[in-house]
Amino acid sequence: MIPKIPDIQMTQIHPLDSLSAMRARLLKGMLIAISILGLPALIIACLEAVALNQIGGVMLYIVLYFLAVAATLAFNRLPFVFSACVMLGCLYVISLFNLMHFSFSGAGIEIFLTITVLATVLLGIRSGLFVGGLCLVSLITAGLCFVYGMFPITPGMPATTGHLVSWITAAGVFILLAGTSILGAGMLQEHLIRSAETVHSQAEALARANEKLSEEMLQRSEVEAKLKQSEFQFRTLFEVAPDAMYLTDLEGSFIDGNQAAETLMGISRKTFIGKNLLTLGILPPDEMPKARDLLGNNIQGKSTGPDEISLVTKNGKTVVVEIRTCPFHMNDRPVILGIARDVSERKRLEARINQARKMESVGNLAGGVAHDFNNMLSVIIGNAELAMDQTDPNDFSHHCLQEILTAAQHSAAVTSQLLAFARKQTAAPAVLDLNQTVETMLRLHRRLMGEEIDLVYKPGKNIWPVKMDPSQIDQILANLCVNARDAVSDTGKIIIETGTITIDHANSAEHTDAFPGDFVLLSISDNGCGMDKQTLDNLFEPFFTTKGVGQSTGMGLAMVYGIVRQNNGFITVDSTPGSGTTFNIFIPRHLSKAELSTIVSP
Repeated sequence: MIPKIPDIQMTQIHPLDSLSAMRARLLKGMLIAISILGLPALIIACLEAVALNQIGGVMLYIVLYFLAVAATLAFNRLPFVFSACVMLGCLYVISLFNLMHFSFSGAGIEIFLTITVLATVLLGIRSGLFVGGLCLVSLITAGLCFVYGMFPITPGMPATTGHLVSWITAAGVFILLAGTSILGAGMLQEHLIRSAETVHSQAEALARANEKLSEEMLQRSEVEAKLKQSEFQFRTLFEVAPDAMYLTDLEGSFIDGNQAAETLMGISRKTFIGKNLLTLGILPPDEMPKARDLLGNNIQGKSTGPDEISLVTKNGKTVVVEIRTCPFHMNDRPVILGIARDVSERKRLEARINQARKMESVGNLAGGVAHDFNNMLSVIIGNAELAMDQTDPNDFSHHCLQEILTAAQHSAAVTSQLLAFARKQTAAPAVLDLNQTVETMLRLHRRLMGEEIDLVYKPGKNIWPVKMDPSQIDQILANLCVNARDAVSDTGKIIIETGTITIDHANSAEHTDAFPGDFVLLSISDNGCGMDKQTLDNLFEPFFTTKGVGQSTGMGLAMVYGIVRQNNGFITVDSTPGSGTTFNIFIPRHLSKAELSTIVSP
């Protein structure tokens, strides 16, 4: 920041005004000196004049002194020239009186010389010449008066008072000294005036320069204020932006980053500033070529994006970000501005929506095919049974008809599963207690699990009723328990739990099929081998199976999905390889007419 320069107030004073002020101070000082020092001189002069019986001189001294005092007291109210003339007149009269009464022995000539110099200094060269000429005339006149006896030569005067040569010499000396003094004082005044004019010109130039500098400083201060305001606004927007924003140099080294960047990477600002993004450890190896390509485009001055790239946070979590970059110059330095938005959740939601759409499309296709195929199977099964009734059981044709009937019945079962997946299976829903229904069906399923599997049932307390076909619950339990048994392999545990749960809008956003409301929860979990992400992505597709050929039709979980969706519920799966699997089935709570009227009534 440039330090503030204080305002310089330049007083516009002309050189002659400055010289006049100096003359005024000089004149006032002399008047004050005469008023103060003149009093003892007046007393001494009066005593001498009385001794010499010069009463006129006494009166003259008194009048001149009080005139000088009056000029001093009224100095500020009197014109300068008048005050100067009063002082010079007083000195002239005193000098002339001394010259007439004391000749060379007095101070008349010296006072004449002083008057001439003062006149030059106070009133200029012309006034000095005039006063000097007046003093010279007075000096010559006094000399002629003494030489020709017009003035008596009194005792105490020099013997040469009556000699013409002495007065001519005195006049010559006065002319020399007065001329030199006038010339010197005049030259000094001219030099002072020129110097003052030079100083005045320089002062004016300095004033103009100072005014221009002040304007420039004001403009610069305004620019700096705007720059600070702009920087503050940018910094505020930079810090509060919900997206991660960062600055790097052309080599990819971090210069700055906002709070969102710290949160996204899981690294503090102090840690990543100065580090290179390619070597910081946030990019997986398979993303390095893409990152280098983006940096190369920025070096060429090109903006990029939106581009999707994966990052690995400090805690090892992989996130997908949508990144935009823009190169620009900041403080004459090329930098790159990057904006990264975490789109991991959006990608997951898109994947779920796509999966739901795919399942819906497959369900519609499977439902249409299964419906037509089921009609044809009904004809095949009916005709096979009629033909078997008309053939001998020991006949080979009877055996062939039996194989046809078995295959048709198996196909009918698969068709029934397809219809369940497509939510077109005929159902007879009833209001039931899920705890009692599950407990009744588990008596059969325990025998199916075998002795190596520990089947644990944990019914919830005070669960809400549901409206559902009991046979569909049996199908759900049978398929999920068989899958769990196969995942456990030799020995393990399967846990079946029931309970109630209320889902709000925030929780419903976590699953594509979920919606707010009250649900009865049916959970089946195992401690088996678990499933990887690829298996989870295709888990509910018809005919998808991880088992060998002939071991599964791949319709079990597809049928479970269809049944749950047919009853306006949804299903979630939580599984990790080596840590087991948990299926959570959410069935909507059934409300009686009385409960519905209670909810609707205010």
